[in-house]
Amino acid sequence: MKKKKIFIGTIISCVMLALSACGSSDNVVTSKVGNVTEKELSKELRQQYGESTLYQMMLSKALLDKYKVSDEEAKKKVEEAKDKMGENFKSTLEQLGLKNEDELKEKMKPEIAFEKAIKATVTEKDVKDNYKPEMKVSHILVKDE
Repeated sequence: MKKKKIFIGTIISCVMLALSACGSSDNVVTSKVGNVTEKELSKELRQQYGESTLYQMMLSKALLDKYKVSDEEAKKKVEEAKDKMGENFKSTLEQLGLKNEDELKEKMKPEIAFEKAIKATVTEKDVKDNYKPEMKVSHILVKDE
């Protein structure tokens, strides 16, 4: 579920970035009932998905900082995806708005870091070092009558 959210967040980020880079008010859709400009679409996407996308971007950066991912690891994941998709690989890249395998490789790195984070073990020392209780509780004990 989290992998899917990260992947969707990444895709939305790409779309938003591509649309915001254009900066023009060209129509994305033209119809009898009205037109939708790139600015309108970008604004709507930002309102609906902006906060979650920002969260996903920061999570990706934090994971990549903590769990280093090599180009070889990313290349291996791309090859696995290529083998699974077969002939649909190129069309899938196009649907995702990616130009080539190198762009996909860069998009896969946060996912690989996420997988590493899931596999990481937390020691008792880590818990003690990082756990900081925020409240102190006192109990008043009374004998039963």
